[in-house]
Amino acid sequence: MTEKFIIKTFGCQMNKHDSGRLAGLLSENGYKETADINQAKVIIYNTCCVREHADDRLYGNVAALKELKTEHPEVILAVGGCLAQRDGEVLQKRLPHVDIVFGTNNHLRLPQLIKAARKEQKICDISSDTTSISSVKARKSHDYHAWVQITSGCNNYCSYCIVPYVRGPEKSRTIEEIIAEITELVLGGVIEVTLLGQNVNSYGRDLYGLPRFGALLKKVASIRGLKRLRFTTSHPKDLSDDVIEIGRASCRERV
Repeated sequence: MTEKFIIKTFGCQMNKHDSGRLAGLLSENGYKETADINQAKVIIYNTCCVREHADDRLYGNVAALKELKTEHPEVILAVGGCLAQRDGEVLQKRLPHVDIVFGTNNHLRLPQLIKAARKEQKICDISSDTTSISSVKARKSHDYHAWVQITSGCNNYCSYCIVPYVRGPEKSRTIEEIIAEITELVLGGVIEVTLLGQNVNSYGRDLYGLPRFGALLKKVASIRGLKRLRFTTSHPKDLSDDVIEIGRASCRERV
């Protein structure tokens, strides 16, 4: 019998994109997604820890599942994402009915972690490896739109933000890899793409020595069949003249 899973997502667009990756990965491994938590044999919370409110929501939601876990011990309860990366084993101590805690760099291992959790008591899989971006493709939430990750992590270390500590330093995908993914998406019917990163304005600095976001925008915009191009999020200190000029040129074309 096919096991069903449900993913509850807290936080930003990157977390939603990561949840799409998890859904795609589990579907490829024989699981079926459901919207009914009572039908799910695997319940996954993909978490955020940028704001205290997100912490409180996660701990409140998962604590409320203690009775369900007691009545149905075969259900696997997993918590991933930024809060899991930050709290690790502390999370399992606060919520002892959680079976799996996995970090922001461990998405690829989730099917293996679920199998292991059925044999072991508890699993905490938190990796500090932040040298690469997961290649797992996200399941599309709409036929016409897709999120495409171009960077992960951030180098700014703003005093109010925990992102660099849970997502690591900036990492960029190559221009060729991004163009290939978007081209495939457009051929599949996508007409709108949102480029995604913690700081898209600094895209490519780790690969090419200087930010290449403007060059990427030009190449993506030239893909035939793509009707709308968005991006999020950006840091003003890394905004370059070429990106501004591309925006101006786009406005002139629309006029």
